[in-house]
Amino acid sequence: MVVDLTHWYADFQPDQRGNRVYIEGRGRGIGAFFAKLFGTPIRAGLRVDGDNLYFQEATLDGSHERVIPLRNISSTYFGYTRPGREALTLTFTLVWLFGLGLIIGPLYYLLKRNLTVGVVEMGGIVSAMQFRRSVVRATTVDEAEARRVIQVLRAVLQERQDGTRSPSPSTGAGYSSQTPAPASRHYELT
Repeated sequence: MVVDLTHWYADFQPDQRGNRVYIEGRGRGIGAFFAKLFGTPIRAGLRVDGDNLYFQEATLDGSHERVIPLRNISSTYFGYTRPGREALTLTFTLVWLFGLGLIIGPLYYLLKRNLTVGVVEMGGIVSAMQFRRSVVRATTVDEAEARRVIQVLRAVLQERQDGTRSPSPSTGAGYSSQTPAPASRHYELT
């Protein structure tokens, strides 16, 4: 399920609630609108504090929430997908309408991307969140931001494994002189 972002936070320092990563989104389209009217909002969320990863998903079929201890995460990943089949369908469907398909199909393919951030547990269970690229308060949430979520998550995992704290982004401690200290990333849509 692909969601539109409503909340985005990813930083090496925890927020006021102790979260290092907090991503939340709501469903897209007319189906999500009607689901919300009937009291079943379509939502997804991914949250990381110092000890656990919380994964939540609510659809028309029901909802579930998983609490995954960080020590049980074997790998992390991110990526993106493009709508190749949809773009081809648009191209061939609209090509008969004044050749618009030759413009709309390729533009649709180039501009639309779904990003994925996820983890794999030791038992092989995959928990992932898919969302669309967004602009939140003049900041683009794109591949670089998805990579940042994974970097923060890996730092938290390493911290748990080593029993140490992450380097402080405010002081730059632990960063080489060529690597800038990361800025805080906290965005919320309303």
